[in-house]
Amino acid sequence: MIIDKKHASWRTLARIDAWLNRVFTARYNPIYQSGAIVVALLVVLIVTGLYLLLYYRLSTPWYSVAMARSPCGGGRHPCVPDVRAAA
Repeated sequence: MIIDKKHASWRTLARIDAWLNRVFTARYNPIYQSGAIVVALLVVLIVTGLYLLLYYRLSTPWYSVAMARSPCGGGRHPCVPDVRAAA
């Protein structure tokens, strides 16, 4: 592939890649591992989304947030304050 002036971003990326290869070697280069990083972050996103889905109710959003932030672990427990009474 010939890199010309139109592809300055490719040239910059090639320089960064070469520098990272010198620092980390090709085996541990973070650019080569970016796919695995993205998949790991996707798993974290899905797990946290499912956790929030368990506790969030569209009909009572303020109560849902209070449940998720309660010191009792986020469950339906008597120590969760009733935020509707404070309003």
